[in-house]
Amino acid sequence: MSSLIKSIEEENYPLPCSPPNQVFKTLMEDRRLKQKDQLPIVGSSGIVSEVVNGERSITKVQAKKLSTFSHVSAEVFI
Repeated sequence: MSSLIKSIEEENYPLPCSPPNQVFKTLMEDRRLKQKDQLPIVGSSGIVSEVVNGERSITKVQAKKLSTFSHVSAEVFI
């Protein structure tokens, strides 16, 4: 049943591709998180700021941590 729902959603409601930093920023805004809330996941406040501003890419390790934290596929962050 879930695979049927997934295929219908993918076919009829495709998600637009967004840059990883935009996905990160949107998740933070939706959950009303501040940059300091991401420190255990991403690292220093400088790194969080650079990721949010698109100046730095999200690493695979960070993507896995963000995936676990946000319950979103790590692929959207890479």
